[in-house]
Amino acid sequence: MLHRPPGPEAVAPGRPNGTRFSGPSEGFSLCELLVVLAVAGLLSGLLFRQGSRAMARQRLDHGLQTVLAGLSLARSEARERARPCGLQLEASGWTQPRRPGLDPCEQALASLRRRPLASEIRLSHSFPGSLRFTGQGLVLDGGTAVLEHRSDDLRPLCAVMSLPLGIVRTGRYHGDAAAPPLARHCLPRES
Repeated sequence: MLHRPPGPEAVAPGRPNGTRFSGPSEGFSLCELLVVLAVAGLLSGLLFRQGSRAMARQRLDHGLQTVLAGLSLARSEARERARPCGLQLEASGWTQPRRPGLDPCEQALASLRRRPLASEIRLSHSFPGSLRFTGQGLVLDGGTAVLEHRSDDLRPLCAVMSLPLGIVRTGRYHGDAAAPPLARHCLPRES
């Protein structure tokens, strides 16, 4: 194998012939690496905070949708069966009513068992122990449900069900979370 001398373009000026010009050093200095790591750390911290807040918001929305689904499914089932039935709202979600003589809304419960409330969601409500729905789809018990995330400072969500038609409105709760929920503190969400 023949060894060729370097061409004129590769020879560094001011260097002895045969020495190649290496150009700028390859790689980064320690200072540059530390700056990049600091910026990456700051960005990841900001993204993590935003990501956890978005997850909390999604869990709150899911909890509210679960409460609304229970009300809607139970009303529909009572109307389809043409006989009264009921549900009970607890911290973990919808369950069978404990009121003697009140049949559970079985189809609604079967569907709602797949939608429990997340453990991070705190539920408080002013509904009676068992919510009753007539065979015509009317509601005999109204109230307010408030859902808040245990570890985030998001404003709680709320749902108010009025009698007897069971019209439900939702919003953000602006009352004292420690006090019993009141419908007047459930205000529409700001866009």
